[in-house]
Amino acid sequence: MRIIPFFMLNSLRPLWLATAIAGLVIWSGSGCSGKDPLIISAASSLGPVLEELKPAAEAACGSRIALNLAGSGALRTQIESGAPADVFIPAASPDMDLLEKAGLILRDTRRDCAANALVLVSATRTLADGTHDLATTLAVWSRIAVGDPVSAPVGRYTTNVLARLGLEQSLSNKVVTGNSVRQIVSYIETGSVDGGFVFATDAQRLIQAGKARHLRRFTPAESGGEVRYPAAVLARSHNPEAARKFVLFLSGTTAQAAFERAGFTKP
Repeated sequence: MRIIPFFMLNSLRPLWLATAIAGLVIWSGSGCSGKDPLIISAASSLGPVLEELKPAAEAACGSRIALNLAGSGALRTQIESGAPADVFIPAASPDMDLLEKAGLILRDTRRDCAANALVLVSATRTLADGTHDLATTLAVWSRIAVGDPVSAPVGRYTTNVLARLGLEQSLSNKVVTGNSVRQIVSYIETGSVDGGFVFATDAQRLIQAGKARHLRRFTPAESGGEVRYPAAVLARSHNPEAARKFVLFLSGTTAQAAFERAGFTKP
């Protein structure tokens, strides 16, 4: 497997209008036919499960797959600016809604493939056991990782929680912002923060690795809606047939079982 900086993808496809926002594309080294890989621009929280599913997905759609993982807002901006992509899978419906209104997706291919939830976790070194109310817990922390609401849906859900609890102003000087949930996870893993707001699937991996403790899971009413992952083929896809097969694959038994193992729920 080779890891290719996103800005180098113009060598894979002509007429790409490069953007300043860069992610990482992980190019599979499988022997599927086709010169260009199928580019899947997906929310970073989907990274581990899509990596696991890549061999089966490549067999199902008959094409190599390249994963472009970043915050959903950043990915949407890339697509709006003309970056090459075949399938878009954000962690929030509004990002897909904007592309749909702009005519940038094939509407008949859109479908929700998974759901998630917002969770607060503490780093293992942090003295917090989750028995206190949220305001009391966060009051003793000095650094709290949250997502940038512009680029990362996890930040939008977190903003909704803090606004409903009236904590935005009191915590403003403690916030450490991440441009994607992967960056927030990195802050927690390295002990750079006392804790942070991540998705349930990220919390599951952190806890299993002994890097965090679960403190609280938020309901859709608290976070401003259920965390859904809509998938759709992009109107500018260079291989719409394979892209359609990929989106259908995500709703199949193999993919849904992998989503469930990773901690996702059915939409």
